[in-house]
Amino acid sequence: TMFGVEVHGSNNNIIEVETNHETVTLKDKNGNVLIENDNDGNTTVKYVFLDGAFNFNDSGFSLGYHAAKKKDSGSDDLNIIEFYPRYAFKAINGWTPAIELGYKTEDEKEVIRIKPSLSGNIGSVGLYTQFVFEDNLDTSWQLYEFLVKPSYAVNDKFSFGSEFIYAQEKLDNGTGKDFDKYLIKPFANYTLNDKWSIWGAVEIVKLNYTDKTAASGTIRYEDHDKLEVKPMFGASYKLSNNLNVFGEVSYKWVDGDAKYVSVANPSNYINEEVKAKVPFFKVGVGYSW
Repeated sequence: TMFGVEVHGSNNNIIEVETNHETVTLKDKNGNVLIENDNDGNTTVKYVFLDGAFNFNDSGFSLGYHAAKKKDSGSDDLNIIEFYPRYAFKAINGWTPAIELGYKTEDEKEVIRIKPSLSGNIGSVGLYTQFVFEDNLDTSWQLYEFLVKPSYAVNDKFSFGSEFIYAQEKLDNGTGKDFDKYLIKPFANYTLNDKWSIWGAVEIVKLNYTDKTAASGTIRYEDHDKLEVKPMFGASYKLSNNLNVFGEVSYKWVDGDAKYVSVANPSNYINEEVKAKVPFFKVGVGYSW
């Protein structure tokens, strides 16, 4: 008897560049400007060396991987390595459950992830849903995220849909810090011909959190509220059956505000306004075997 496993997979090599043009304005409770800073030109470049997955025949098992380096003009370099094994169960009445485990290291930071998911169809509407739990092994940070993604295929060439995400981050570091994130991302995909395909989306994110921190020997509260709007457009060109090149561009507008309140003197507070414009692009080569 001979046993064998057929392995096939895919990989993308990507370069991502993001530049943050940000203005931060501090005002007192009467609206008088105290400080205004322009933080322009902070550029982050991410080099992705490995990004893809090995699939083991039709067993349902796959092994995802990601290796990259971030170079930030405002900080040190960051090395990223990720592994995420995944198993897709056999479909039940047209629905396919799956479970993915993940491990990520960013230099000295280690994060584990559990991601169950379910995909199927309700009539002509495709539906994908997943739950994500992440835990930082070095701190008390945790992430909980729930995603629902309905989509509709008009024909073999055109489809559209939207992602809906609610996420919550928790950091219990003795002071307390919780984040709530709401995301809506309508998208559309179109195949022009056997070589070209294009896609577009608009990502809208609402983020708010309250932070209680110790500052100058007293406790203060920070109430934050942020809105991000990011339209994006991408295209892919097939060079062969196993090779393609692709690119994506986006432009993000950020409008945020915060209030810093001292517990010792709550009638005296400072407002912070943050305005940012963040252009982004990525290019890459994808191949499969």
